[in-house]
Amino acid sequence: MIAHAVARLYLGTVGGFGEFLNSFGLQIGVAIAWGVTLFELLGGVFMLFNYATRWISMVWMVELVTGILLVHLNQGWFVVGAGTGGMEYSVILIVALLVIQAHSD
Repeated sequence: MIAHAVARLYLGTVGGFGEFLNSFGLQIGVAIAWGVTLFELLGGVFMLFNYATRWISMVWMVELVTGILLVHLNQGWFVVGAGTGGMEYSVILIVALLVIQAHSD
């Protein structure tokens, strides 16, 4: 998740992400995009130090499910190869976060 945030910050696409969110009728898409980006960055750092892993992973799972519903579901399963833009990678991240949940204190 840190990589998502860093890429958005480095490439300067937080605003574009916000405008994408606004295309779903949100009026505060840019603010949400900044919140998501900062949470991915700071949450990733916190998880590296095993701090609040359950809460952070729960929020990330909600984020990923939202991404699946808004973007990836209609693209099918595969991210590349037999299809493009699918939900495959998001589902793998959700499974990894569930494993973290199961092994968190």
